Amino acid sequence: EGVEEAEEELDELQHENDSLRDTIEKLQRESQQLKEKVEILESDSDKLAGLQMELTMVKEDLARERTKNQSVVDSAIHNHTQVESERDAALSELRDLKQQLAAALGDLEVARADNTRILTANSNLQAALEAFQDERQAELRMIEEQRLESEEATK
Repeated sequence: EGVEEAEEELDELQHENDSLRDTIEKLQRESQQLKEKVEILESDSDKLAGLQMELTMVKEDLARERTKNQSVVDSAIHNHTQVESERDAALSELRDLKQQLAAALGDLEVARADNTRILTANSNLQAALEAFQDERQAELRMIEEQRLESEEATK
């Protein structure tokens, strides 16, 4: 009976040993699979770190581009404001010049009217002077004739 028990125990131990071998093989396969997954994860982790670095660089480039664009917009706004200011100043100057021109044209019309009046007065004075000179000439001729008559009468 002792031999039978020993054989049974030996069978159980062999069966347990076979089961443990199967479990060890299964665990080794799972361990290998896990090692492969860890390698993949490590590789993915390296890729992720690279992608994170690339994302950081892209964000920095985007921030620089936004700053540059904002600077361009600010400059354009400043230029637009300056152009509007210059335009307003030019329009104001134009209005002033138009007013000055209107005043100058008014002064020119007054000067033309004065000129016409002066020319008319000059012409009238010239005619009066000529009439006065003609009258004087006539008087001088009359005096000369009287003198000549008087001299002849005394001769």
